Amino acid sequence: MLRKIKRYIEENSMIEKGDKLVLGVSGGADSVCLLVLLKCLQEEYYLKLYVVHINHGIREEAAADADYVKRLCEEYEVPFYLFEEDIPELSKKMGMSEEEAGRTFRYKAFAKVAGNVGAGKIVTAHHLADQAETVLFHLVRGTNLSGMAGIRPVSEWEPNGEDISAFEESGTLRIIRPLLCITKEEIIDYLYSQNVEWREDVTNQEDVYMRNRLRNQILPKLCEINDNALEHIAEFARCAAQHQTYFDKAVKIYMTEHVKNSQKPGEEMCMINREQLLVQDEVLAKAVIYEMIAGVCGRKKDLTKEHVQAVYDLAGRQSGRKIALPYGSEAKNTYENLIIRKCSKVDKEFVWIPQQIEIGKKIEILLPDRKKLVAKTIARNDVSETEWENLRNQAANSKNSYTKLFDCGTIKDTLYVRKPESEDYFVMNEKGNRKKLSRYFIDCKIPEEVRRKSIVVAIGHEVLWLLGGRRCENYRIKENTEQIIMISCEGENDGQAY
Repeated sequence: MLRKIKRYIEENSMIEKGDKLVLGVSGGADSVCLLVLLKCLQEEYYLKLYVVHINHGIREEAAADADYVKRLCEEYEVPFYLFEEDIPELSKKMGMSEEEAGRTFRYKAFAKVAGNVGAGKIVTAHHLADQAETVLFHLVRGTNLSGMAGIRPVSEWEPNGEDISAFEESGTLRIIRPLLCITKEEIIDYLYSQNVEWREDVTNQEDVYMRNRLRNQILPKLCEINDNALEHIAEFARCAAQHQTYFDKAVKIYMTEHVKNSQKPGEEMCMINREQLLVQDEVLAKAVIYEMIAGVCGRKKDLTKEHVQAVYDLAGRQSGRKIALPYGSEAKNTYENLIIRKCSKVDKEFVWIPQQIEIGKKIEILLPDRKKLVAKTIARNDVSETEWENLRNQAANSKNSYTKLFDCGTIKDTLYVRKPESEDYFVMNEKGNRKKLSRYFIDCKIPEEVRRKSIVVAIGHEVLWLLGGRRCENYRIKENTEQIIMISCEGENDGQAY
C-alpha cells in the first residue's frame, strides 16, 4: 500500500523534499495510518512531521486517546501538540453545531502550529469512504458542480480569509490528503500488517449526525449493490473537479477580457457591459456575476444563488435600477454597464433579496445593516425536560425583541426573511383577527426611516415576526409542540425596540 500512496502523492504533487507537515492525529485508525505512512516516507523526502491532537471535551475516553497519541509520537520521535477545548460549550458561544465548532477549533490549532514551526502544509486522513460520504452529503443537501467534486486531494486555505477570521498570521496553507485513494479496509489491513494499534471512537457509530447516517447506513447499502460503489463515486468526484477546474479557467479568461476592476480601499468596484454579458450562456454569465460580487465583497461566505439570480435579472432591466448585496455592496445598471460596488449606506430605493429559512437546517443570513439572523430547529427529544421547559418560557417572553420561537408543526409553507410588502399583515389574536403591517407602523408611530429598514419573517403575506417588534399570534408553542424553530437577530440587545 505504501507504493500506492506514494504514487498518489506524486500524481497530485502533494509533497516536496524538505516539507514541514502538520498532521491531525486523533488516535483513530485513519490518522494513525497516516502517521505511520508518512513516517515511512520521512527519510526519502526529508520530511519534518508535527502532530496535532485535539481533545474536544466530549468523550470520557478523550484523555486516554491523547495519551496514546503522545506515546506514539514519542516512539516515532515526532513533536506532539495537544489542544483542549470544551466543544459543546464553544458551539453554544459561536452559535453553530458541535461539528462546525469542532472543525473551526481544529483548523485554528493546525494554523497555529503551522505558523509556529514554519510549515506550509496540513495533512488530513480523509479516505475513499470520506470522499463518497461528502459527495452524497452535498448532493442530498443541495449543491452545484463544485460541491459534487467532494474533497480535493490538494486544496489551499488562508486562515485569515473567509473561512475563519481570528487565526494567527500564517499565510496560505495547503491541505493535502494522501489517503484519499484508499479504503477503510486497506487502512485496517495495513495497520494489522505493521502491528500498530489504534483507538476506536464509539461516537462514529452513533447516527446522530447526517454524515454518520450516510456512513453507517447508506454507504454499506450502496456497496451491497456494487462492490466498487465507493470507487465509482470517487471517480465521479474527480471528473466533476476536472470539469469545475476547466470551467473556472474559462470564467477567469472571460473576466480578464471583459470585466473592469478597481480595488481602491473603500471604493471597490467592478463593471461589465450588460449586453455583452447577457449574450453569454446563462451558466457562464452567472458564474461571472458571482465572482464579481465576491471580488467586491472580499469574501464568498453568505453569497447565495439568490443574490446571483437577482443581479442577473437586474442586468436585463432598465438603466438606473439597483439592488443591495451583502457586506455593504450594491449592484446597479447604467445605460451600458452592470456595476457592482461598495456603497456607504443602504439607500431607501434598495430592494433586499428575500432569503429562505428551511426547517431542520441551521440558517445564517446577513441582514442589510450587517446584523445576522440565525435560525435553528430544536426537537423536543433532543433536549432535557428542563431545557424544553426553559424554551417554552422563553417563547412566552414577549419582551425578548430579538429572539422568537415558533411551533414547527404549524408551519405548512416556506418561511422567508424579507423586506415588508404592501399586503403584509399580522394575526393579532387567537380568534384570527388581522391587522395590516402598514397600519401597525402607523399605530405604533414608527418613523418612515425605520420602516424602510424593517425586516420581516413571513409566510406568504402573513408576518410571523417584525424583527425587533411584534410577532403574530399564530405558531405559538403549545403543550403538544414537538419541534421548535428559534430565530434570533444577532448584534442586538434584547428589549422592546418598537
